[in-house]
Amino acid sequence: MPIFTTSILTGKNLLFFANPEVKKTRGRMVWLVCEVSLVRITDRTEIATIRDR
Repeated sequence: MPIFTTSILTGKNLLFFANPEVKKTRGRMVWLVCEVSLVRITDRTEIATIRDR
């Protein structure tokens, strides 16, 4: 199920979806965030933009 939350950086509402094929990166779960662009956030709160193809 999607998780609703508010972005700490922009204050905008975010909609989290659990990736059906979620991969563990160094033992951390990866989530997809739907905002202006897709953003990948790890539990270390590192943010990397995922470009739309």
